[in-house]
Amino acid sequence: MTSVWAAAPTPVPSGFGGGGPGAPNEVRFATGGKEWVPPMRSKYDQLRLEAGDSVMVSSPGGGGYSDPLDRELAQVERDLNMGYITLERAERDYGVHAEVAYTVAGRPQYRVDAQRSEERRNELRSKRGR
Repeated sequence: MTSVWAAAPTPVPSGFGGGGPGAPNEVRFATGGKEWVPPMRSKYDQLRLEAGDSVMVSSPGGGGYSDPLDRELAQVERDLNMGYITLERAERDYGVHAEVAYTVAGRPQYRVDAQRSEERRNELRSKRGR
């Protein structure tokens, strides 16, 4: 007899004052040439690992604080350059327009365009009715 069950949704930390939710925990295995997530997301015991297999574990992230469109542009630029967020996320979530200014050790360093970012933020705010 085969048992089929689905894992319950993993709760995520909620944001505050317009901030987005945090990321849930995650466990991912790569075994036998296939990548998979265990049914209970964070629990799996007695799995035999072989050479070349891998396990990736991420703990939950905290929820955001305040509307990302209100974050200071200099702080978003710092987050980009520290590798805390991707350029895609800066554009999507923070309404920032940035371009690569130079590279250091093969890693891009971004410069935020304040005027274009404010125009983009105003556009996103108007879509939200703010």
